[in-house]
Amino acid sequence: MSTTLGERNLQISMRTLEAVLASGVREFCVCAGARNAPFVAQLEVTEGVRIFPFFDERAAAFFALGRIRDLNRPVAVVMTSGTAVAETLPAVIEAYYQGMPLMVISADRPSRFRGTGAPQSIEQVGIFSSYVEKCLDIEGESPVELAAWSGLRPLHLNLCLEEPSGPQATAMMSARELTKRRTPTFNAPSMQAHTLSKPVVIVGPLQEDEKASVQDFLNQNEVPFVAEGPSGLTLEPSTWRRRILCPEKTLPFGFQSQVLGSVLRLGGVPTLRFWRDLEERFAKIPVTSCSNAGFSGLARDVTQFRGLQDLATMRILEPMSFAFMDRDQETFERLLILLQKYPRSEASLVRDFAVAAHEDHVYLGNSLPIREWDLVSGDLSAPDVWANRGANGIDGQISSFLGWTQNSGRTAWALIGDLTALYDLSAPWITKSLEPRDRRVVIINNFGGQIFKSMFKRDLFLNRHDIHFESWARMWGWSYLSSEDGAVFNSSSFSHDQIIELRPDEKSSDFFSQEWRAL
Repeated sequence: MSTTLGERNLQISMRTLEAVLASGVREFCVCAGARNAPFVAQLEVTEGVRIFPFFDERAAAFFALGRIRDLNRPVAVVMTSGTAVAETLPAVIEAYYQGMPLMVISADRPSRFRGTGAPQSIEQVGIFSSYVEKCLDIEGESPVELAAWSGLRPLHLNLCLEEPSGPQATAMMSARELTKRRTPTFNAPSMQAHTLSKPVVIVGPLQEDEKASVQDFLNQNEVPFVAEGPSGLTLEPSTWRRRILCPEKTLPFGFQSQVLGSVLRLGGVPTLRFWRDLEERFAKIPVTSCSNAGFSGLARDVTQFRGLQDLATMRILEPMSFAFMDRDQETFERLLILLQKYPRSEASLVRDFAVAAHEDHVYLGNSLPIREWDLVSGDLSAPDVWANRGANGIDGQISSFLGWTQNSGRTAWALIGDLTALYDLSAPWITKSLEPRDRRVVIINNFGGQIFKSMFKRDLFLNRHDIHFESWARMWGWSYLSSEDGAVFNSSSFSHDQIIELRPDEKSSDFFSQEWRAL
């Protein structure tokens, strides 16, 4: 007996959803449309799942990255056909470089439409190129085999569905009956024979399952280290005393004076300027890289290991003197004096923010806030800091922040630039579907992309503007505060879902930068 088009769509949807649930997915960021209606209808009647509704695929995909970070398990973003799929590419790229299990579930017209130019028909299979571990084109009786998925890279499922018409057929399903979350496994060379001479450890962004190994290593080995904000380390007090507070000045001095002899990088690729100097200026320094993501982070010879499970067997071949750390401490004290001298500079405002927020959840929105946070917060322990910094730049940052903190019972802060905010204006849409939280998005509004000011002496690179964010906050029902100094962080006017607009003094920021470079 032949099946109807609706029954075929139901079979594909159920078969796909069953495999998706078995892979550990329980949350779906859904952009519903006519083409994916059969799958969405089936998803709605499935017990044990959480659906977040979106109209903007890019925001949905970046929100999903935040949920992955919070849950430490796969999350799916669901969209219809055509360029809706392409909207998720920036988030897929970010997930690829962070090693995050983002699952993209796209609807498509049947394969007979490919190459015809028919409406809503583009070449969706392979659209993500090498940025997904696999693309499954699911049509007819095609099997949906996800057991071999490593969970270390994004995955694309492309569902070829017939034209939906009338009510969508569904069948009851329950996620509770299906199996566990996925735990990534690594096939890495043993680190037992690897030794390091006079190393400094640079800790980049860490996934939750990486932190324990890194913390144990640093607590047990007398080595100096740099801990970038997104590392989120929690260490013993005696270990924190070995933290380099001003790495951009201390590391070049340490290697030039031969106090330091090698680099061990743990976690994600650092944003530290010194890391880039390892390409040419310090190209002869031995570098060992060890992270779950598996990228060396340098276009030069690097001893590279995948996974941190054998980190405890690393051996320090030659002890080193810590005398240079006194110089580092003195530099940091001079930095604090400089921050007090220019209280309305951008760096000083970030310091005020760090003092107020470091014990809460902190999201750093792009490269400049990350670098400024790392510059001014070296003496602060901040265990819950995260940033999207794999490749995507400034898009989707507020969306990822909202996804990461949606389950948080603590105050959550995002620190972003003005252009970053303008890049994700639709992000607050989802807050109507979220539980009330103390969420505060701090926008450093210096009226343009000041990160390029010292690099290029042309306004074309700055994208100057005169936009303020009060009307945008009101549009989404968020409260609003503005300030030209750090006193706002001592305000009694905080509330749920709040935009805080900071306006640094440009001349103070310039003077601070000039004097800091001269130290």
